Amino acid sequence: MNDVLKIHLNPDLKLYEFLKTHDLAIAAMRHEHNRLDAETENTSLVPVIELKCIEKHAADVFTRKTFLMVRDNIKLQGLLNRNEYLDDGFQKIHFIEDTENDRQCRV
Repeated sequence: MNDVLKIHLNPDLKLYEFLKTHDLAIAAMRHEHNRLDAETENTSLVPVIELKCIEKHAADVFTRKTFLMVRDNIKLQGLLNRNEYLDDGFQKIHFIEDTENDRQCRV
């Protein structure tokens, strides 16, 4: 909100200009928020990742813009697979495979 107001406001505005500009900026932000909510509620996306149940839940919870960022992160997480797990009671070791770069890590 602060960033949007900085774009529209400047110190040289008279009080009545400030109030008018402020109201217009707030109205524009509300309109954009309502537009994004309507887009999210009235459209659906085709699943593109293998974790379809997680992707669907994220699409239901987040707005479209946030969901697209979350989906990108879900895709990145899918690139790592845990092959082995050792627990000797003192330490736990996970062997992780990065499928994209074909390498293994010990965590």
